Parts: sequence; C-alpha cells; structure tokens
Amino acid sequence: MKRITTIGLLAIGLIFCLNQAGMAQAKPTDFSGIWLLDKTRTTDLPPTLESYKLQITQDAQQLMIETSLRGEVATRGMGAGRSGGMRGTGGGRGDGFPSGGGRGGGGGGGGFPAGGTEGGGGGGFPAGGAGGPGGGGGAGGAGGMGGFSIPKDMVMGMALRSSMPKATFSLDGKETVILLEQRQNEGIPTGSAGSITLKASWKKNGKQLELQTARKMKTQQGDRTINAKDKWELSEDGKTLTIKRSVELPMGSEEAKMVFARQ
Repeated sequence: MKRITTIGLLAIGLIFCLNQAGMAQAKPTDFSGIWLLDKTRTTDLPPTLESYKLQITQDAQQLMIETSLRGEVATRGMGAGRSGGMRGTGGGRGDGFPSGGGRGGGGGGGGFPAGGTEGGGGGGFPAGGAGGPGGGGGAGGAGGMGGFSIPKDMVMGMALRSSMPKATFSLDGKETVILLEQRQNEGIPTGSAGSITLKASWKKNGKQLELQTARKMKTQQGDRTINAKDKWELSEDGKTLTIKRSVELPMGSEEAKMVFARQ
C-alpha cells in the first residue's frame, strides 16, 4: 500500500510539473495587422521617403508579409527609384517594385534594387556589383566601398530596399526555398539565376521573431550569397513594432532600426 501511495504522489507531482511548464511557455507574439513606419521615431531616413507599410497576416503555421513603399529611398551612391510607376534608374513595374535586371547599376522602381525576384539583384537585395547597391559594374556597384564606413542614411536606405514585395515564412522552423529563373532578353541572359531561402525562428520565449533571408546568385565575380536578418519585437501595449534589420555586405554587416505604428 505504501508503495502504491508513493507512486501516486510521484505521478501527481509529475503532472503538476508538466502543467507548470506548459503555463510557463508563453504564446508566441501575434504580429498580424497593418503597420506604418513611424518617421518621427525612426532615424536616418531618406528625406524623400513618403511612406513604408507592412501588411502582416499570421497564423500558427506561417507569417505572410506584404511590403509597400512610396517615395524615393536613394542615398549617396544608390540608384533612385520611385513608386507609382515612375521610372527610376532601373525602371518600375508600376507598383513600386523593380521590373527585372537590365544592364546592372541603379535601383528598380519604388526604390528597390533592379531585378526583384526575377533578375538583377533579386528578392530585394542589391544586384551584382561587389560591395554596393548597384548592379555589376553599374553606378554604386563599381569597386565596392573598400574600407570606408557606410553612412547611416545609406544603411537605412539599403534596409528599406532589402524587403521582398511579398514573402511567406514558415513558423515551424523549416526553411522555405524559392528558386529563381534566369531572365532572357533576345536570347541573352540578363539576370542571374539563383535562390532565396527564408527561415523564421522564435526567440525570448516567443516574444521575439527572427527572420532570416539568404539570396544566392551567380555574378561575374562568381557565386555570391547575401544574408539579411530581422529581429521583430512588439511593445507591451501591442501598438508599436520594432524591427532591427541587419544586411550582410562584402565589407561587413550593418544594422538599421525601424519603428512602426499599428494602423
């Protein structure tokens, strides 16, 4: 009888511990909603940026992000681009995003690098040139930036430009791979084939979401991978979203902090 009682007490204790562990595991943050970049609380923004908006849909399985940008985000050495179909140095599709790789150099319409996910820089990442936002050998890409530090406004410009127009991250820790096809112009390849790998992971017991993007492409200098990482956190009242975005470049990693207000 004593043995049975002891086993029963141990079982009750185990159940209690499991319940406590379940209670301690916080529910992951829900980032769903429409978020507008707060220009009063975000520093080093290009003065010609009109607005930067995120529309986020989230469930237990995935996080879907739609990014829209209005205005110009060009800074020193970066190709200009503007939303609304106005042509930047790389041309626009009419929705504020790039139309695909051309001769390198310059940004796509809407302030995003030439190429989008179809060519050029692809996936919102800088195109071609070793060390700059421009395409291979184009303005802003030629020669890289050597050992010089990058101005903060240029870092912010690159952070704004590095978003894909639309992206879906799996929230179960698995990677999502998007294969890109090489563009052809009269039978001549104009954009580099490659892939984009997306991965999301929860940090700080579900309070912080880390989003990683790796863009692999082929350039005249050989195979190249550009990595970007976001760290998302929501304020206690749920009205403010803070994103720390780092972009890995040949000269090192740079980070920009963006503050968004819920709409």
